[in-house]
Parts: sequence; structure tokens; C-alpha cells
Amino acid sequence: MLVLGNNADVIGVNIYPFFDANSDPTNPIASLEGTWQAMTRAYPENKLRITETGWPTAGAPSVLAPQNIPNYTNAASYHLQFLLWMHSKGRVGDFWYNMYDSRPDEVLPIDAEYHFGILTHDRKVKGVPTRAPTPVPTPKPTPAITPAPTPSSTLNTTLEPTLAPTPAPTPAPTPAPTPVATPLSTREPNLTPTRVPTPNPTLDPTTAPTPAPTSGACGNIEENTDYTGNDIASTRRASADECCADCNANPNCKLFVWFHGTCYLKSTMGVKRTLRGGRAAILINSAPVPAPQVCGAIESNTAYTGNNLTSVAGATTGDCCKACEGEPSCNAFSLDSGVCYLKSGRSDTTKAAGVQSARVNKCSTIEIGIDYDGNDMASVAAGVVDDCCAICRNTKGCKAFSYEAGTCWLKSGKGTISVSPDSLSATVVM
Repeated sequence: MLVLGNNADVIGVNIYPFFDANSDPTNPIASLEGTWQAMTRAYPENKLRITETGWPTAGAPSVLAPQNIPNYTNAASYHLQFLLWMHSKGRVGDFWYNMYDSRPDEVLPIDAEYHFGILTHDRKVKGVPTRAPTPVPTPKPTPAITPAPTPSSTLNTTLEPTLAPTPAPTPAPTPAPTPVATPLSTREPNLTPTRVPTPNPTLDPTTAPTPAPTSGACGNIEENTDYTGNDIASTRRASADECCADCNANPNCKLFVWFHGTCYLKSTMGVKRTLRGGRAAILINSAPVPAPQVCGAIESNTAYTGNNLTSVAGATTGDCCKACEGEPSCNAFSLDSGVCYLKSGRSDTTKAAGVQSARVNKCSTIEIGIDYDGNDMASVAAGVVDDCCAICRNTKGCKAFSYEAGTCWLKSGKGTISVSPDSLSATVVM
């Protein structure tokens, strides 16, 4: 088997905790994880695929594992736990569930095998079965009390008989209302806990109240997106919008991924991948951004050719940088023999002994992994992101830029932001 596995491109693994005699019904994923780890010790993990799994929604328990109860609640719980487990492994789309239950006329060895489908055998959506309520019993009528007969007169029969007054009939007492029997609950009893454990290594979710953001907000939500790994905590939240405050409250959190009711807080961006239903966003620190270093790295024995604006006397590169800061159109300089040549930007260079040159940055600190959405004016090729600031400042109406793959995307404003691992962005500040 090992030889066959080593020569195969894909190895399918069918894992059913429902049939595992050692499976804990409150934590079936432990059985799944144990089987998976055993397989990864024997075969390369990149070859392995979960080809079958599931939990039946009805039927009788298996004689192999009678502690595992087949019902809708347990099936739904297992399905959600399984999806979270797949997410923790960074795996997408490599498993099979039965789409439909088996037909009643099929011959299967055990009853539960008819009920592993997502839908019923006749293509209907499954739901929690509901028992009919117990009808209210009809009270028996209480019979009216019959009054006692009136006794006959005891007077002498020779006298004129005086008739005793006929008493009014005693009314029948009103029967006390028979109490209505409380109907039995129509909800199927929960035979196993339904709380979904967060897959290892993600920390257990907390249901603490969402803290109010104090120093940051989050960028645009990226739909159907996951950033793998780097989990530092997780919280249970109804929507991705509630994850931002949790991330902001954790000093180590830089972004989050929301998936099936859980916010996965992350310390840094991992590999970006498609995850249907995943929603990701980066934390944007709204605290004051430290001033960028205005004078760039000095390039010794290098002259910037062209783009001249003016020249002033200067003994040091510091003098040239200060002079460039005061000249609105200046973005670079070259210092040669006590003269600062102020320039609109750095383009071509040439070797020149004793000449010192540098850019002068008049843009904000570069935001790494961030793209400014929309507001595009033009695109200009540039070898490094440092040149985008000068290009933007020299373009009328340009207030910001995003740089990616050798191109400066010039923008009329910063606008909204989104996570983009290969993008670098900044705004004009001078």
C-alpha cells in the first residue's frame, strides 16, 4: 500500500466518526483529526483528499458505535465542525458529502445509511423534525345536583291542608374549569451538545461583549477570501462587521477572517486564497501616523540627470534637503562641489565621483499591503515605489497613489482601502 500511495497523485480518505466506536459524540472532530494525522504520517499531506464524510440525520444508531446518535441536530453540528476543521487546515473543496439520501427502495446494510444526504431522496431541504403537539383533553361534563324531595305536611288531616311552599330548585354548581394540559415540547431533544468547538490551533471562541473600537477601524470587507495561518485568537460573532472591534481590542491583531460565525484574528497576512463564505478585512490604525523620513537614502558618487528646477549653495546633503523642502516643486537633489541642484524628481542617473544625491519624500508613510480603491487618474511605470511620490506631485490633481508590479496608479484621493498583499500606497502630504 505504501508503494502504491507513493506513486499515486491523489489518495482519497473516507473518514466517518459516526462509525468510530471510540468517537466522543460531543467531539467527533477528534476522531476525524486522529485518522487524518495517522494518514499524514504515512503519506505526503499534499496528496491526501477527504473524499467522503458525513453524519446521518435519522435512522438507528450503528451497532459499531451506539453512542453516536443519528439526528438532524447532530448532523448539522458535525457539518459545521467539519467546515471549521477544513478551514483550520487551509483546505478548500476537496471533500464529498452525499447530495441526496438513498432511495427507500435501495437495499442497505443499516438503517442510518439511508440518511447521509444533504437533501432528502426526493430533493427536498431537510429540517428539524417536529412532533405534533399533544391535543388538549376535553373536560367531562359535571352532572347537576338533584334537589332533595319536599317532605309532606304533618298537620291533622281534618284541617284544611296548607301546602308547603315549593322551594326553588337549587342551581347546579358551576363546574370548576378543567386545567388545560401543557403540550409537550415540539423541539427535538438535543442528545449531544451543539456548541461547535473551534478547531485546533485556533483558540476557543469567547462570547464576551464586542468592545467599542478605540484607535482603529477596518478596511473594506473582501468577500470569499481567506488569509491562511497566523491565528492568535477567535471569537463567535454573527457577522463579519462585528470582528473589527475584536481585532482592534487585541494589540497583536492586524486583520481578521470571518467564517461561519467565527472571527479568526490574525497577527499578519498569510497566503491569500479563495474561501467561499469567508470575509476578510485589515485593521487600519487611525492613531496619528508618524511623520515620514523626508530625506531619502543618500546615493554617493551618483548624479541625477535632468529635471533641474534651480540651484542653491549648500555644504551638506542636509542643506540640500532643507532647500528642497522649501521649494514646492522639488522632489530630489544632487550636491556637487558645494552646490545643491534641486530637481522635480529622480529619473536617469550617472556615475559622478564626489556627487551625492537623494530623493526628498513629501508623501505619507507607505502603507504596506494596502490598495486605495478607485479614484484612478493615470498609471505610470516606475522601478520602485519611492518614485511614485514625485510622479504624483508632478501630476495636477494627484493626491495619492498605489504601487503594484512596477506601476504607480495615480489617484485623485485616498478613498476606501482594501487588503492587497502586493500593493503599496501613500498620500501627498506636502
